[in-house]
Amino acid sequence: MKKTRLAGITGVALAALLVAPAAAQAAQPSTAPVAKKPAVGLTVPDTVKVGEPVTVKSVFKAKTKGCFAPYVQWGDEEVSIDTSNGIYPAVGMCMKNSSKAKFKTERDTHRHTYTEPGVYTIQVDAAAIPNGGAMVTSKGVKTKGKDVLTATITVTGPNGEMPTKVSGGGQSSPSAANSRASRTSCDVPNGVVDVDCTWGLGARYDAPGLQAGDPGVHAIATLTSSDTSVIRVGERYSQGGHEGFWVTAVGSGTAELCATYDGIPGSSCSPFTVR
Repeated sequence: MKKTRLAGITGVALAALLVAPAAAQAAQPSTAPVAKKPAVGLTVPDTVKVGEPVTVKSVFKAKTKGCFAPYVQWGDEEVSIDTSNGIYPAVGMCMKNSSKAKFKTERDTHRHTYTEPGVYTIQVDAAAIPNGGAMVTSKGVKTKGKDVLTATITVTGPNGEMPTKVSGGGQSSPSAANSRASRTSCDVPNGVVDVDCTWGLGARYDAPGLQAGDPGVHAIATLTSSDTSVIRVGERYSQGGHEGFWVTAVGSGTAELCATYDGIPGSSCSPFTVR
């Protein structure tokens, strides 16, 4: 009888030990995985074929009182746009109520289709459309991390034929007959550009942080080139409160651009070297 009782007690104790861990596990609260915010950067496919839609995703950490509207250059534009004053070509209107700017993740998806094989550099600039404006600007946009994202994509022929790469970036194609000249730089602030680069020259600001229409902003009045065979002054633009002139590098050499501004006596000249 004693042996039987001892066996019964042992069996009960063992059962308790086996059940306890399971009960303890069930009592622990379950934690759902926390979704990670996407890191700042540009997601671009490595290789696509001619005619295939390309989808790229850009992520910025930015704050602005305007509508965030990143400006994309795909690398196959006939004319590469680069501006010295942070003003990009006109886009659709964007209305948004002013609010206190705060840093937030800005995610955007962009789509494009290439028509020629080549190696292209995609560039996305953090920019915004000021309230009620129609022109994208980098002024008034602050970022944590990069404010310009770049990535390279290889576009093959329809059957996967690899293009002939050209040093210096830009577009390249296997046939010189149907290729556009590769462009390596429109480095306007440093005064060195390539043939066919186009950029805008606009207002002069007495202090940083000013907006178009503020006191201390002087609209460009006239712009002339010392050699029109090197740099040609194009049409005047006036969009979204911003004014200026488009200029294009048309031939190799050196030329000066001389501007006069409203409210400023005299002229201001800057030399440019076209490669």
